[in-house]
Amino acid sequence: MEALREEVSDILYQQAATNVLTGRRFTEFTDDAQLRVQTKSKSGLLVLPHAGDWGRYGLQSLQVAHQSEDDTSVRIHYSTLKGGIFDGQIQWSVAQTPAGNVIVQVQLWIPKKGRPLKKAL
Repeated sequence: MEALREEVSDILYQQAATNVLTGRRFTEFTDDAQLRVQTKSKSGLLVLPHAGDWGRYGLQSLQVAHQSEDDTSVRIHYSTLKGGIFDGQIQWSVAQTPAGNVIVQVQLWIPKKGRPLKKAL
């Protein structure tokens, strides 16, 4: 049973999680039709509802700042570009623990003097 669990964890990490992250298909499998991320090789576009003028969709352009990959983790850092909704960085990461668990994280960093996200979001 433990060998099967380890095999499933490896398949989940290698095939599903890392392929989605390196292919940059972040919102392809979400239930929420409101949030969308469109990406190309070194850039991306984050579309947020109620973030634009008069409660419409807001657009935030992104650029890849750093990408790293090793045997147990994959990370992609995006930095925001001028003219968007907020200032900061977004990091998507997928890691596999020695116990065989797969951890998916999304982190948002906003500098002290940067423009923060609206509280309504």
